[in-house]
Amino acid sequence: MAGGAQIKSLLWLDEKETARTRTLTQSQKLQELAFMMPKDVLTARLTGGADSANVISNIASELRHRPASVPSLASRLLQLEVHGRDYLKVAQEEDKQPFLVLPA
Repeated sequence: MAGGAQIKSLLWLDEKETARTRTLTQSQKLQELAFMMPKDVLTARLTGGADSANVISNIASELRHRPASVPSLASRLLQLEVHGRDYLKVAQEEDKQPFLVLPA
């Protein structure tokens, strides 16, 4: 199962702590991959040079940032005692505001 679907499934099942630890592991692995393919090495090895390296670097950066926010989200849902399924329902139904803000 893909990482995003796995995390969404864990939240739906209200396995917030498991989702938190799983995304920490995913983030660490993505960070390690990023260090193994620095932009200057990609530029030297790719046919498209710097342009291709920038595209790949930007995609990799986005892939690293997405799961990086889940551990704090899962922790906050735990603190507020919000069921993961309820959170996902509200988030999926929201079409006007791109962000869901949880109270402090």
